[in-house]
Amino acid sequence: MKNAVRILKAALLCLVTATAQASFVSSADIRGDFLISGFDVGNPNEFTVQFSNLTNFAGDSGSAATAVLDLPPTGTYDVTASGTVDFINGNTAGVMQLALLISGGTSTTFPISGALSFASIFINPAAWGISVPGIYTYDSNAGTIVLPDGTTTTSGSLNIPIPGGIPNPPATFTLAPGMVTLNINEVDPSVFPGCTATTYCGLGAAFAAIDGPPLGTINGSFGLQGTATFVPEPATWSLFALGLIGLRRLKRKHLLHAPV
Repeated sequence: MKNAVRILKAALLCLVTATAQASFVSSADIRGDFLISGFDVGNPNEFTVQFSNLTNFAGDSGSAATAVLDLPPTGTYDVTASGTVDFINGNTAGVMQLALLISGGTSTTFPISGALSFASIFINPAAWGISVPGIYTYDSNAGTIVLPDGTTTTSGSLNIPIPGGIPNPPATFTLAPGMVTLNINEVDPSVFPGCTATTYCGLGAAFAAIDGPPLGTINGSFGLQGTATFVPEPATWSLFALGLIGLRRLKRKHLLHAPV
């Protein structure tokens, strides 16, 4: 009986903790250069994305680019995002195509500012190769990511989340002061059917399509400043309510009257 009471108390604590956080807010304050390369030679589905000369969005010399990812637990969320994104110089045609992708095919003009809303977005950190939800904090001056447990890292792996039904490509990343390098691999035929050493697929196909005239690279400068808020859908709150109702019924049956 004592164990039952302890378990119920622990369950109640979890419910209170979960309901206390009504939303999960991520943010970014970044400016720098980008270079996408390697998708035109050898295996087109192994390529590199590098971000360098990273500072804050204002471009202040010596000021760090920062990003905070407040990754929620698996569930369905309503998402709102607001801020500004811009691209400058570089491969003009490719950058304009990137602008169309970011704006949903409505604008090739930068900067793009405003707010977007998305309903019923399913978030599954495990599908991104991230086993622990929580707060991840990046600082470009330090060249590190602070993990939810407080430790830091300068390298790791993840599956890059891609909308539109494209499989999440596996990638490794390395960090250095002012620089982030992603090495992306889309050659696993079990994940990317039809991929061969000479056939584009996934992100590699997208980069090849927007690389015009063909230069073999997509590069330029970028800026990103904004926030994204993830709010659990009402169905999530109903689960919390059901848990509380269950506890009340158990109390009526005197299960909570046992000595602790």
